[in-house]
Amino acid sequence: MTALALAILFLAAPGVVQPDAMLLDEVRRLLQQEDFASVLEVLDAAGPEGARPELLPLRAEAHVGLLDYPAAAAALERAPREPRNLALRIRLLAMLSRDDEAREVLAELLALDRRLSGGLRLELATQLRQSGLVPESRRLLGAPTAADSPALTLEQGRLRLAEDDYEGALPLLASAAAAEEPPAGAAYEFGRCLALLGRREEAIPWLRRAISESSDDSLARFRLGQLLVQDPDPDLVAEGRRLLSDHEESRLRARRRDLLLTRLNEHRVVRGSLIDRTPGLVTSSRDGWVELVGLLLDRGDAVEATRVAYAASFRYPGDPAFDIGRARAHLQLGNLDAAAEALTPLVPGSGEPLDGASLSAARWLADVRLREGNPAAAAALFDRVLEAGGEGISPRIRAAAATAFAMSGDPARALTLFGQVLDRTAGPARAGPLADSALVLEMLGRPTEAESRYRQSLEADPAHTAASLGLAELLLRAGRNGEARAVIQAALVHAPEDAALRELLSRMVFPGAF
Repeated sequence: MTALALAILFLAAPGVVQPDAMLLDEVRRLLQQEDFASVLEVLDAAGPEGARPELLPLRAEAHVGLLDYPAAAAALERAPREPRNLALRIRLLAMLSRDDEAREVLAELLALDRRLSGGLRLELATQLRQSGLVPESRRLLGAPTAADSPALTLEQGRLRLAEDDYEGALPLLASAAAAEEPPAGAAYEFGRCLALLGRREEAIPWLRRAISESSDDSLARFRLGQLLVQDPDPDLVAEGRRLLSDHEESRLRARRRDLLLTRLNEHRVVRGSLIDRTPGLVTSSRDGWVELVGLLLDRGDAVEATRVAYAASFRYPGDPAFDIGRARAHLQLGNLDAAAEALTPLVPGSGEPLDGASLSAARWLADVRLREGNPAAAAALFDRVLEAGGEGISPRIRAAAATAFAMSGDPARALTLFGQVLDRTAGPARAGPLADSALVLEMLGRPTEAESRYRQSLEADPAHTAASLGLAELLLRAGRNGEARAVIQAALVHAPEDAALRELLSRMVFPGAF
């Protein structure tokens, strides 16, 4: 569960004697704005922690927002014994691998006369299961009933999967997946259960459905890859291998993220300064935050990256690395104005040197300008980045620069850069730059070479949709309709729901529309 999800799970519980209403309104406003550092300042000004126990849940929420989970758990330990406070404390203790403490607090929670709301009970049970406390999760949920919601039925099925009871899980997961509005993850869990029971042919369409519902579902892609590599069709085997390769990279990133979070939560914050509990780790902690932000951005988790960058800025005020991290998150979310506002002050004027943070800021500002539809401004920035970075510039940056040069009217330079990218890239990762460079070759009036590049792209990754579309369009313009149709039909095996592929195929079937 993300820090954001944890942070919004509770406010001050009803029935508790409330402090001044204006104070609460101000704290809640700041929490809504995710200005957690200011929340702590306001609460500090309201008096010592022990004198206002009713404020401790709000203090804990601010600590969670700053990713300081030990401080949040400590605040909740002194907070009123309300169900929501106890529930969040259990989550935090489980995340911190303090399982015995989590069990003790769970027993206290279940002993309360007041019942937990259904939503809170389900969220807590999910967190307990994910933390390995499966018996505790089952105890919290009780036995499944016919009146359970699809979300609760799904969680009951997941509990049985966690206990290796596949036969018991199957009807529960089938019910959740077949609901009129199935909960997120139901298709994946049902497909996974079918696969675990050896029902491969039934599992594949459910796993494909899971991926169509969430294209970045790495677990669904991994499970589907496992099944496809067993197929006699060589194209499906190739797709399966690609899916497995993608999952391995994602898995390693996720593991590194979890390790970093554990390491960073060995630290605590005191009024903006980081005090390391282990001698010798202070100097490396900042780099850990930088790496964590980068990992989250690389896997496309812009919301969580924003939260981590904010928490890091609280510990390292004025560090441009975290301003750049937030700008990159804005870029991923499509907030181009916000990204440009954060990056522009970090880029010195034309003619001034770029290095370190300013070089990184210029690189991302170039991306912003490109996405804004200003390729000339993007090319000018990339020109400075390439000059300053020299041979150290990564293939990804060279590819982005090549796109900017192609769009700004310099395809020859773009082709040179794509050549440099291909010299530094291997395996399926070559598919993108090969397809992009094929388009540049078309711009230069070299269709035969472009066709060769498109075909090389599909050899590197048969599921690369852009290459299939580009090659099919090129073949159609050459009057080679049968070959173009074969390309699209092969692509639809890998992306059966792709709208662009289907639209192009319909133009071939009904030539009058072409």
